Amino acid sequence: MIAYAPRTPRAGLWLPDSVTDSLLDSVRDEERNFLWDNDTGRFLAASSANPSGVRVDEEEALRSTVFLACLRRIAVTLANLPIRMMQRTPDGERYAAEHWLNRLFLHGPNTRQTTWEWVGQMVVHIGTSGQAFNEKVYTPDSEIGLTPPEVMALEPLHPTKMKVRQLETGRLGYTYRDDNGEEQHYRQEQLTHFRWLTNDGINGIVPVEVAQDAIGLARALEIHGAAYFGNGARPGIILATDSDELSKEARDEIRYAWERSHRGPTRAHRPAVLTGGLKPIPFEGNNQDSQFLESRKFQAEEICRVLGVPPHLVGMLDRSTNNNIEQQGLDYLTYTMTEWCRRFETTLCRDVLTYADREAGYYPEFDTTQLMRGDAAARSAYYHSGLQDGWLSINDVLRRESMNTVEGGDQRFIQMNMQTLQQAAANAAATAAKNAAATVDVNGVLAILAQVSGGALSKASAVELLTVAYPTLGRAEATRIVMGSETPAAAPAPAPVPLPQDSPPPAPDGVQAPAAGAAA
Repeated sequence: MIAYAPRTPRAGLWLPDSVTDSLLDSVRDEERNFLWDNDTGRFLAASSANPSGVRVDEEEALRSTVFLACLRRIAVTLANLPIRMMQRTPDGERYAAEHWLNRLFLHGPNTRQTTWEWVGQMVVHIGTSGQAFNEKVYTPDSEIGLTPPEVMALEPLHPTKMKVRQLETGRLGYTYRDDNGEEQHYRQEQLTHFRWLTNDGINGIVPVEVAQDAIGLARALEIHGAAYFGNGARPGIILATDSDELSKEARDEIRYAWERSHRGPTRAHRPAVLTGGLKPIPFEGNNQDSQFLESRKFQAEEICRVLGVPPHLVGMLDRSTNNNIEQQGLDYLTYTMTEWCRRFETTLCRDVLTYADREAGYYPEFDTTQLMRGDAAARSAYYHSGLQDGWLSINDVLRRESMNTVEGGDQRFIQMNMQTLQQAAANAAATAAKNAAATVDVNGVLAILAQVSGGALSKASAVELLTVAYPTLGRAEATRIVMGSETPAAAPAPAPVPLPQDSPPPAPDGVQAPAAGAAA
């Protein structure tokens, strides 16, 4: 654990709390409100001490390896997705390549940054300060009113230098203090304002503040591990003496002399010469008894919970298996990344697009299909399904794969056995009618036809009777049945062909006739 130290120009001693009182007994209680400052490597006075004993702010939070890894994972994932302008039309949604905002994100939001860098910076600002700001720079023509408002650049402003307040009109006012200490005032329409979670609708909640205990404890464990191995992987030492005549200055000098000779990996295990009755008493505590590694793992999971990142994405694979790691990845994309995509899309739509753009159906969108680029099998199945079902064309697939289109590739195809709902209903009705016709009483039809053959019923009456008795037949089918019931008269036998006079009579069956001209 981290001990409090007296206010002194030299570095404080790294000692457990159980022995602090015996060594620093002259320090007043009000002077023990100190925090470890990583920049100076010493304990500094603080107005309100974090329970972990580590000062936690935006910069210190980024020194926590887990917090940095989670924030980096979100920033890289979001920055890898292209931002494109879409438009809602009566025929559906389309890619609005002609919109000016496409050019802004294609070439970079300002002269210094690419879109990838800008998105990453916005994520870091939101993840550490709870909000992010950009000054909108308009084109010269739109500045003087010759063209509609068109943003040509977005200049990031550091959120720790910005103050936000609500005006009497309900709009927001912003005051920014630059590096020279000068204040600049902005109206709401001059900035873009990204927020994390918020409880007043004006300022975003600062993640580093609400999670400072978890982040501070993670940093305290890291600093403790670094100091432990910096001291030669040995616990603290108590230098005890039976004499009560040592003054505070003498005790401090003995402690600093010991540190100068033995602190650090290069000075570890040096022989020590003690005088004045001093006896070294090693502190018996160790990292294994205090569950140092288990505490570090738990704090890492705590920070992952705050930022919504699965532990396996920051290198914690203890509980990951081939069965659950895929589902965890899908959960990350479904919940965490969807949240960040919507945060950026809605803010850009509100703060960058004009009212006319929104009325025309324009809106920015992250192309999340890029998340499948690493999975060739999933991407192939996605395209195959789209081509078979007709909602993708060959050229659509080629464009998404950044390949050249082909002639005739905009046609869409569906399978031959597929049909519309209307066609399915019509086919069902036709099948039902056919089945009903097949169930006609055959005996009844034959009885009517027998009466026609016997002369008891005329053909016209038989047709009418069949039509009335069996409506499913129809008049045409009834007429065909009645008219087809007549037995056609036998055709007369053809007349025998006369044989020539010199031809012999036909031989009986099985007997070969004599050849013509043979001798009698």
